Amino acid sequence: MATPGRKTSTPSTLPSKRALLRDPSSEVRSKRKSSAPPAPLPLQSSRPFVEGSIVRIVMENFLTYDICEVSPGPHLNMIIGANGTGKSSIVCAICLGLAGKPAFMGRADKVGFFVKRGCSKGMVEIEL
Repeated sequence: MATPGRKTSTPSTLPSKRALLRDPSSEVRSKRKSSAPPAPLPLQSSRPFVEGSIVRIVMENFLTYDICEVSPGPHLNMIIGANGTGKSSIVCAICLGLAGKPAFMGRADKVGFFVKRGCSKGMVEIEL
């Protein structure tokens, strides 16, 4: 019987979202006889990016960046880094580059406020 306040864990039987590639030479054979052959591993696409993925972000004179090019991998779902390194600037560039309104980010009401201080123009380019 479980003690109140103590959590017990049970192994999850849910399938993993990411297929792990296995090396058949490193597998240990089971002593049990299996009537069904093992399921084949899913084939990976020849293209690593899904349609509509961000392949490249280019910024010039945008917020904290003079010139910056970011090439995220095919599985980007977060941007991490220390405080003050420009993570929010990249997120703002993505939002504005994909036709979002400046007010969505809560930083400024006009696109001109995203141009780097002291510069007359800025540029964001998003490659999908």
